[in-house]
Parts: sequence; structure tokens; C-alpha cells
Amino acid sequence: MPLVNDSTATNLRTLVQLGGSNPDTAAEGTIGLTIDPAGPQAPQWTITTTHSGDGDNRRWFGHLVVNQASVQGTNASHYLAAGVYETNLAIDMTAYNLGGATVQQCLRPFEGYNNDRVYLYLTGAIATRNHDAEVEHCNDHLYAYQNSLAQLDNALNLVAGRGKFGPFTSEAAATARVTSEIGQALPVALRGIAMNRPAWVAEYLRLCGESTQRDILGYHTFGLQLLGAAPAGVAVTYLTGATRDAATVTPRFVQLTNGGTQIGVHASATLIV
Repeated sequence: MPLVNDSTATNLRTLVQLGGSNPDTAAEGTIGLTIDPAGPQAPQWTITTTHSGDGDNRRWFGHLVVNQASVQGTNASHYLAAGVYETNLAIDMTAYNLGGATVQQCLRPFEGYNNDRVYLYLTGAIATRNHDAEVEHCNDHLYAYQNSLAQLDNALNLVAGRGKFGPFTSEAAATARVTSEIGQALPVALRGIAMNRPAWVAEYLRLCGESTQRDILGYHTFGLQLLGAAPAGVAVTYLTGATRDAATVTPRFVQLTNGGTQIGVHASATLIV
């Protein structure tokens, strides 16, 4: 399957499961997840040689055959849809009410705290922004492919399309010429990888990994605002299908805001390098 170019809406339970955690207990507020490609492959090619003449008159020719194009691998992207979601987080209201601390700084695992359970609230507008954030990761993966394995595909097809190279006085010289042509057909920055198939896959995955800079630099970090009451007219989606709390547990509704997000600002070319 090719790389995805869009992100799929889902609920919090599914997102936590996709991240490898147990949604019944994991103290997470995951709102989006785009997984790096699995199973990518470098293209496969063969340099064939032929000759004509005999003895001192024997001459060699080299030709490139592309056996298989590169494989992008399979990724997946999901984002938290609009709604209200139970979490396994709590908010330390004592610390919050003292002032000077943000909602984020006052979050705690619910287990052990056992009160003030956090419910995340995403409006339709914020859910759209959340979708767009994950699509940026999808676009980064496509950009990574286009600037690694796809460049090798292009170079191989170009050289293969030129037919035979030669004549040369040795088979080694014919092979070396085809190898050189592959390197010359690549962008300068990629020529050092030319004949190393595993290194091409590693470079592709390295570039994909650079997409995390959007999260590290805070471009996808939404704000959190504590609400005074439950959002009107919005049903709660529970992690286990129903509430688990006694009446003594106070629900705390936390709304996602734009915060310091910079979605749609930084092109892939500025980060995937």
C-alpha cells in the first residue's frame, strides 16, 4: 500500500491502543498519531554486461536493468475527532487554585489521585486543526520519500533508458561506468549512498523521523483551558464504554485551544532535511 495522504478521525480509546498502551489504565491525553512507514524497500537493479569480438578485440558493454521500483512502506494516521472524552488523567485542583501553574502542569495520573478526572473537549474547529496537524506529518512522509527512495528510482530509470554503455576494454570498466552513471544521475547530496540499498531505506526513515520536530518545537501543542461546567449538548465518550467513577469523583472538563500551534506555517522542506 502507498503512504496515506490524509488522517482518519477516531476516538481516544483507539488512539491510545494504536500507540501501544492500555486505554483502560494509560494516563494519556493522546489527540493524534501518525506512524512512520513500515516495510519500505529500496529499488532492485542489476548491471548486466555483454561483449563482442575475441582476444585483443573483445569489447564490453554495460547496461542497467531495473528489477523492481522502491516501496514506500505503509504508514497510518489518526486524529481525535470533535467531542468530549474521558481520560485516565486527573487535575490537581489544589495546585491549580494556588495560581501560577497551567492546566498542563497540574495534570496527574488518575490512578492514585482518584478525584477530579479530566475529560478532554474538542470543538469542531479544534478537531479540524488537529486533523490538519496530522496531515502535516503525512505530507512530511511523502516529502521524505520523494527526496530519498524516489530520487533513486528516477536515477535508475534514467540510466536504464540510455541503453548500453561502451565499448570498454574490460567487463569491470563497463560495470564501473554504469555505476558512475547512476551516481551522476542522483542529486549531489545523495551520491554517497548510490549503491548501498540498506542505506537508502535508512535515509528515508531518518527523514520521516524529522517530522517529530513539529511536536518537539511545539508547532502541534494545543492549549488547555479548564471549563467551569460540562459542554452543553455534547455526549461523553468513555474509555470503557461507561463511567467508572463514584459520585464522589468530580469531573473536570478541559477544552483544547489553539494555544501556540503553528499548523500550516512550516513547509516540509524546512524541517525534513
